[in-house]
Amino acid sequence: MTTETIPCIDLAPSFQPAGRLDVAETIREACETIGFFTIVGHGVADSVIDDLQSQARAFFALPADEKLRVPHPPTRVSRGYFPPKHRALSYSLGKTAPPDWQEGYAMGPLDPVPHALAGTPAGDFFYAANIWPADRPEFRTAFETYFRALDRLSAHVLRLFALGLGLGFDFFDDKIDRSTSVMRAVWYPPQPEP
Repeated sequence: MTTETIPCIDLAPSFQPAGRLDVAETIREACETIGFFTIVGHGVADSVIDDLQSQARAFFALPADEKLRVPHPPTRVSRGYFPPKHRALSYSLGKTAPPDWQEGYAMGPLDPVPHALAGTPAGDFFYAANIWPADRPEFRTAFETYFRALDRLSAHVLRLFALGLGLGFDFFDDKIDRSTSVMRAVWYPPQPEP
């Protein structure tokens, strides 16, 4: 493998036991040589991806007042709608710059807060309620379906990492059984001026 391009790894063989080790080895090599890889053959149906994109684009095309009906909470929890210029990556880098043009919609875990975290600050933060437009049930369905598909995919990729590290295929399973993942759909509106 060269380090001139980011490798594209086909995961399809890894969904059968006979193909897992070869794919895991390819992932290990990519991580050790360049540190990044992209994937194809991931098993997420095109219809699931297309539906999410369609719903997200339709939402971002709405007038601002409609999108602001589902605003992010005043806490720093990543849920709901974030209008343009609300975020600024530069501040996380310790630099001052104009805010980002992006607008976004964020959601978090779909499963209830684990019993051990219920009523704790961590439980309240990581398992904060998702915020959905009341008049767009298909939007919620598309986001939840895509989120679950990517949650399953990320667990599968982590199992391949385990194999690449010489561990058992299910080594990480009991360490990722309470996902706190956040998913954001992001839109950069056209800029009429530089």
